[in-house]
Amino acid sequence: MMWFSYTIDLTLPRDSTPATDHVNGKAGEKRKRQFLDVTTGTLGIGTFKFRRSVADCCTKPYHDDYYLLRWLRARNFNPEAAEKMLREGAAILANSGRRDLDFRTSKKVNYMKDSRSLTFGDKLLSPRVALRAGFFVTPTRTSERQGRIQKISIRTDTWFELYCLPKLGVISRSMKWREKWEVETLNTWEPPEVIKKYYPSGLAGFDKEGAPVVVIPFAGLDMWGMLHSLNKADFIRMTIKMIETYQGIAWEQSKKCGQAAGTVSAIIDMENFNLRQYAWRPAGEVVLSLIQMYEANYPEILKTCYIINAPKIFAIAFSVVKNFLNEYTLNKIKIFKNDPRKYQHLLLQIIDDNQLPKHYGGTMTDPDGDPTCPSKIHPGGKVPKSFYLKNADDKGSSLTPDSFCTIVVKKGEKLKLPYIVAQEGSFLKWDFKTEGHDIKFGVLCKNADEKDTVVIPIHRVTSHTVDEVGVITCPEPATYMVVFDNSYSYLRNKKLHYSIQVTPPIKISMLSDEEVVVKDI
Repeated sequence: MMWFSYTIDLTLPRDSTPATDHVNGKAGEKRKRQFLDVTTGTLGIGTFKFRRSVADCCTKPYHDDYYLLRWLRARNFNPEAAEKMLREGAAILANSGRRDLDFRTSKKVNYMKDSRSLTFGDKLLSPRVALRAGFFVTPTRTSERQGRIQKISIRTDTWFELYCLPKLGVISRSMKWREKWEVETLNTWEPPEVIKKYYPSGLAGFDKEGAPVVVIPFAGLDMWGMLHSLNKADFIRMTIKMIETYQGIAWEQSKKCGQAAGTVSAIIDMENFNLRQYAWRPAGEVVLSLIQMYEANYPEILKTCYIINAPKIFAIAFSVVKNFLNEYTLNKIKIFKNDPRKYQHLLLQIIDDNQLPKHYGGTMTDPDGDPTCPSKIHPGGKVPKSFYLKNADDKGSSLTPDSFCTIVVKKGEKLKLPYIVAQEGSFLKWDFKTEGHDIKFGVLCKNADEKDTVVIPIHRVTSHTVDEVGVITCPEPATYMVVFDNSYSYLRNKKLHYSIQVTPPIKISMLSDEEVVVKDI
């Protein structure tokens, strides 16, 4: 018999200073006190218990107090949920019937505690191969003549997944995703010219703890132009490349400034945000797919996210987006309307003024005095039609003139337009304008019980000065009633141009499903 085992050091690093974080509710605060005393920075008995419960999969030197607290904070200091998240993130798939690592039961081994008896009658796995592959184990017996390995504990950190598992033909879902998108070689990939010129993003500097601060002028992203100038796969690759770049910078900063610098702070500027282009289905699909990609493959790299200069229309967009974010990510997002007095002083509390563009309250400018620092933070912009592909197809756009209807809503009357939604999660989109005068607008829902529910209260909109564009998610099959109300006007008819569509739920599996073929996207 041969046993592969670990020697676990349960002592705590002396220089570890656990970070504090926001915890939701009184129950969360009570749980937090079991793990961390925020006044003294000392650990509670709960942290010691948690360390022991995950000791089999937290064996590297960097698996310190800060690392454990990161998982606990991510699950609101619920140790069972934190352990589940940690272990599921480290799950691997064991292939059967190949001349490599083979479990007799041909089952998945998701956790180190779920180890299986192994055989290598067909030289599937020998102690020498296991050790050479980098399992970092200490066998109790070293004779390779033994015909059986009783157990093996599988390391699941990133280094192990990248370099050890492929040697044995074993690969995780995350690794399959990385291989499919060739993440490890993206640093040598040359993006198309249109992305290099018009992809808005940049590293402003570092916060007071050394973490990188990324600024994204979101309104500078012309999704319509981008997706008419290149394929979706290239846009996705560019986004992955940027995330990997910023994550790499954070990793280097953590070596110099400590673990608190190992995450990324983001400032997303929504000034002049236009919802209309995201009512176009291809753009919406890409954005929501990228959000899912981030959630599935880059957990806990976000330190905090400030969404600033958000117009009122942003609330509609965010009501859709937040359905694809888990609550732990949502807790890190802070949203501010278009009022610099509300957010600039908060940014300066965490970022030194010389690391923040003057446009956002700091002192940093470009050499020519530009306060937005375009030399560091690419502003993006509208993509010229000269970049558009010759076979670019406008089919499916909700923005074409042909998709609009024109009608006169007479004085003192209402126009009610019913739309039947058959699938849960479908989208109801609208784009309308009136000539000369405003009108009231709202959305009602009638379910199977024939009861009306107000989805959007009927309210007055200035659709004669700016187009009204919006979208809602339909949580259940029902009949949705779009209402244009002119009953308050006794003198004027209202000429209305509108486009209303119901689109099916977006399938956002294209970035995470291992069956996807990248070239077909």
